[in-house]
Amino acid sequence: MEIDGFKLEGDAKDIAEQIFQKLVSKVYEDIKATDPAKASEFAFCMAGNAIGCLFSVTKPAKVQKVKGLLIQCTDHMAIQAMQKRKTKFS
Repeated sequence: MEIDGFKLEGDAKDIAEQIFQKLVSKVYEDIKATDPAKASEFAFCMAGNAIGCLFSVTKPAKVQKVKGLLIQCTDHMAIQAMQKRKTKFS
């Protein structure tokens, strides 16, 4: 897949956002066009790889704290997704 203008700039948050906007989301949409189930699998694998990368650079003494932050963040994102769909989340 060709992606024009792929130049990463800014801080870590900016670069991560650019990668997702310019690459990951385009790959996801390309897969989704032919196989929505595979697109979901791709999204799950991307999330897993990102979390694995985070834990691979986390000091052992901080793993539990980072795990807790990830759980809080995931809960928040899930609630936001359900609110956008006007669905209750329990």
